[in-house]
Amino acid sequence: MKVKSRYEVFLSRAFNKFCTILPNELTQKYSYKIFETNCKINGSDNKNYRISKRKLEFIHIPKTAGTSIRKTFIDSGWVEKDDNIHRPVSKHYSIEDIDYFTVLRNPVDRVWSYYQMGLRFGPEYPMFREASKGLEYFLRSGRKYHASDLQSRYCSLLPFKKPQSIEHTISCLTKFKGLFIFSNLEEDFEYLGLNLWHKNKRQKECPSKSEKSMIENINKVDSAVYDHFSKLTPHQRLFKLKEYILENSGRQLS
Repeated sequence: MKVKSRYEVFLSRAFNKFCTILPNELTQKYSYKIFETNCKINGSDNKNYRISKRKLEFIHIPKTAGTSIRKTFIDSGWVEKDDNIHRPVSKHYSIEDIDYFTVLRNPVDRVWSYYQMGLRFGPEYPMFREASKGLEYFLRSGRKYHASDLQSRYCSLLPFKKPQSIEHTISCLTKFKGLFIFSNLEEDFEYLGLNLWHKNKRQKECPSKSEKSMIENINKVDSAVYDHFSKLTPHQRLFKLKEYILENSGRQLS
C-alpha cells in the first residue's frame, strides 16, 4: 500500500474539502476534471512513492479487469484497502523487494476498450471529446501514454514517459509474485482455488484492420511482452502467488 507523505495528505484533504464547498452544478459540470485532479494529487501514473510492504501489492493497469481482481484480494485480506488509484511500480525498490502481482491483457484489446470507454462518456468529459474525433486523434491526444505500451510503463523501472524495453519489462515481470492473463482469468482463478468476482464481458464492437494496425504500431513492447507471458501456464505464472495465498490462509499446497 502506498505510504503518503505529509504534504500529500495535506494536499489531498485540502482538495477534498474544497470540492465539498463547490456548488452542485459546478461539481457535476466538472466531475471528470475533479476526478482526474484527485488522481494526480494521489499519485496516478507516478513511480515516486513509498510502500508499506505489509501485504501483496497489486499493480492495477487500466482496462485489465483490475477492479475484479482487487476486490477479491482485498476481501480475502491479502491486499490492503486503498484509494484505488492506478499506480505503476515504485522507483524506490527493486522488483524482488515487493510482492507485486498484476494482470496482462492483449494490448490491442486493452487500448480498444480504453477508447470505447471514452466514447461512452458524455460531451462534458475531455476523454469523450478526444475519442469522438476518432481513434487516430485519440492515440495522439493527452491519452497517448495510456494508449502506448502502458503495461510496460506500469511494470518496469524505466521512467514512465520514456520509451520502454522488451527485455527490461520481461525481466521485471518475471520477478513479480504472480501474473494473471486477462483472457485466461477463469482458469487462473481456478488454479489458485479462488472464485472470480466478475467474469469477463466480451467487447461488442471490434477494431477494423486499420484501427488494429494503428494500436499495434504504438504497442510493440507491450505486444512482445504479452506474447511472452501469455504462452506460459497458470502454474508458471502464478505458483509463487499460490504459495503466498496458501501460507496466509492456512490451507495445504495441492
